[in-house]
Amino acid sequence: MYLGFFSIYVSCQKENHYVIQSQSSDVVSFHNPGSYQWIPGQTGLISVLVVGGGGGGGSRYYGGGGGAGGVVYHNSYYVEGGRKYNVVIGNGGSSGMNGGDSVFDKIVVKGGGAGGFYGAAQHTPGSNGGSGGGGTGGGHTVSLPGGLSINESAYGGVFYGNIGGYGNYQPNPSSTGGKGGGGGGAHECGESPPSSNTKAGKGGDGIDISLLFGPGFGYNGFVAGGGGGGAYTNGPGNGGKGGGGSGGFSSGNGENAIASTGSGGGGGSHGLSIGGSGASGLVIIKFNEKEASKNNLKGLYIVQITGVQIFLVGFLMNFIY
Repeated sequence: MYLGFFSIYVSCQKENHYVIQSQSSDVVSFHNPGSYQWIPGQTGLISVLVVGGGGGGGSRYYGGGGGAGGVVYHNSYYVEGGRKYNVVIGNGGSSGMNGGDSVFDKIVVKGGGAGGFYGAAQHTPGSNGGSGGGGTGGGHTVSLPGGLSINESAYGGVFYGNIGGYGNYQPNPSSTGGKGGGGGGAHECGESPPSSNTKAGKGGDGIDISLLFGPGFGYNGFVAGGGGGGAYTNGPGNGGKGGGGSGGFSSGNGENAIASTGSGGGGGSHGLSIGGSGASGLVIIKFNEKEASKNNLKGLYIVQITGVQIFLVGFLMNFIY
C-alpha cells in the first residue's frame, strides 16, 4: 500500500533475492550511531546499503521480539566527487522502544519496531517500523499482532522489511503459557507461535550481504534479523539470522541483538523481565568496479558531526603508479 512517498507492508514480503551479489571493491562503512558527512574522492556510481537501527524487545509478560531495521540496497547511486553527503546511523532501541532511522543522502530507512508487551494495566501490539515488532501473548484472551513494515524512502533502491508475528495468549487465567511473536526480519516475517504449547515465535531472518561487501560486515555476513519472542514455558523464540536476540525464558530478560547489525532484541519472558536492546544500524558504500577503475583517486573523507566532537578521518591514494 503506497501513501505519499512511502509505503506500508501489511503482509509478508519474503524476498527471493536472499543473497545480494557484486564483484567490486573499495568499501567504506559507518556503524556507530551518530551523524556524519561523507565526501567521495571521485564522481561516479556507488552501491550503497542502508540499515536502520533494530527495535527493542517487549518487556514484562511474553514480550514480542524487536523488529529489524529496514534495509535499502541501491546498486547505482550517482555521487559527485567533493560534494558532502549526509549519513546518519540509527541507534538500536532499548526495551520497548523503536530503533532509530538511518540515512544516506536521500535514502531514509526506518528503524525496527519495538516488540509488544503485556502488563497488568496495559498491553500493546508490536510497533510499526522498518520491520515490525512481534506481538504479545499475555492474558487469557489477548493475542496481539505484530507491527507493520514501513518503507520510508528507498529512492530507487530495493527495500527489505517484513511484519512481526502474532503473539499467542495463555489458555486460561492461571496458566503461564503465553508466547511472544517474533520480530520481522529483512528476509522474512516474524514467526507467530501456533499454540501455547510451542516455543515462542522465532525472529525473521535477515539478508546475506557477504557476496556484495565481504563476510566482515554484519554477523557472519548477514544483517537485520528479527528478535525472538519471550516465553515462560516450552522455550523462547530464537533470534533471526543476522544478529537478532533470542527471547527471554522463565522470567529471564530478552537477549540483546548483535552490535552493528540493525537486528532486533529478544522479548522479555515473565514478571518484571525486560526486552533485549536492538542493534545500531549501518551504512556501507562501495564504488562500482567500472567507476573505481577510471582513475587512481580512491580517497574518501569522513567527517563525524555528532554533538560537539568534530574530526576528520581521511585517506587519499591519488598516487601515480
